[in-house]
Amino acid sequence: MIITQEERDQERALFESERIRVPHLFNREPMIDSDEYLRWIGIEVVPENRPLGYLRYMPQDFIVEEVSKTKETHTIAVDSLFIAKLAEGSTYYADLVKIGASTLDIITQLAHLLRIEEKQIGYAGIKDRLAITSQLISIRGVENDTIFRTLDEENYFLKNIYRGKGAMANGDLFGNRFLITLRTTNPLSPSEKKHIEDEIKEIRQYGFWNFFYTQRFGT
Repeated sequence: MIITQEERDQERALFESERIRVPHLFNREPMIDSDEYLRWIGIEVVPENRPLGYLRYMPQDFIVEEVSKTKETHTIAVDSLFIAKLAEGSTYYADLVKIGASTLDIITQLAHLLRIEEKQIGYAGIKDRLAITSQLISIRGVENDTIFRTLDEENYFLKNIYRGKGAMANGDLFGNRFLITLRTTNPLSPSEKKHIEDEIKEIRQYGFWNFFYTQRFGT
């Protein structure tokens, strides 16, 4: 995907305005990627001469979209509030799209607004806080769906709401789709570009170690 200079300028202007409007969503402590610390906790795969980059400089730099067991991707795109599916059952299902908060944070807020207990909201896994994420959740104990229309929160929304049976449980997913953007202060040199392209070719052929800093090997 090629981003034009005009798109970069629009993105910068948008997020500067949002940074002023809701500054608490943009404030976080920097993560220092220390090679010595990584080796101390057992991560030995630390290549030398890595280009300096910024990960999660903005929330949209780390996008996580859940893929269900049916291989359906729950995207962050703005869709309909309700969709026509099975109209029976005591459970509501919805895509939860959030930014700047963990799944557990949102579950607490949502349960309070819906006047139900947190345990009545099911989900397959906890999504990152410093990111834009989307995942399928189940909600039980809601008698009237009109309450969903009153939700108007700054850091999350529900979409594709429908009724059904059962409930979501931990591990009820196929996986996650990631879109990760790395930013640099200065343009990459030709040798750095070639190095990255060579690394990507190797990853496509052999895969890569499944860990991110101290968050190793998933769950």
